[in-house]
Amino acid sequence: MWTCPSCGRSFIYNSQSHSCNLVSLEMHLQNRSPEIVALFDMFIARIRDFGEFKIEPVKGAIILRKSVAFITIRVQ
Repeated sequence: MWTCPSCGRSFIYNSQSHSCNLVSLEMHLQNRSPEIVALFDMFIARIRDFGEFKIEPVKGAIILRKSVAFITIRVQ
């Protein structure tokens, strides 16, 4: 497991290409309709039924991961 010294995110491969541009989850959901925010919250709650995972919001997406990324969400 390799940890990026700049952003602190962990990856399986050494020096894996990625974005260090971390943002807040709130930034992804701001100015979104209440329906989109509710859908996102419901989705996260359902995924939690399968076990623990980490939410990593980066500039272009919200990444859900355990040891590797398993879902990438792009809010439009």
